[in-house]
Amino acid sequence: MNLRLFDYLLFKIRVQVEDGGSPPWRVTSILTVNVLRNQNAPKFSRTDYAKTILETHAIGQSVMRVKAEDADKKAPQNIVMYELDHPFFSIKVDDGTITVKRSLLGDGADEYRVILSLSLCVCVFI
Repeated sequence: MNLRLFDYLLFKIRVQVEDGGSPPWRVTSILTVNVLRNQNAPKFSRTDYAKTILETHAIGQSVMRVKAEDADKKAPQNIVMYELDHPFFSIKVDDGTITVKRSLLGDGADEYRVILSLSLCVCVFI
């Protein structure tokens, strides 16, 4: 059986514990585990993004916003989080806004390439 075909799975597990006494005392309980499936990967709304800014662009100022969506219907499977590891730019994890992290003046670079990553929110609700 391919478990990926189901949106969710429900397991009922009988758990028994026993002490070391003589005679041993036993108790049984039912553990219910509900597994919610994450069926879809997040996708950027565009394949490529490009933006031209001046080297005087202020630190903390927005450069642009990228957007991604996840086709899953319910949270937390449809919550997208953005990641960016770059010396000059940072990204707001929850909305995709890219900002200047440090001064671009005098760096000598004509162009910066930024590689973005998407991840899903791994949330634990208790």
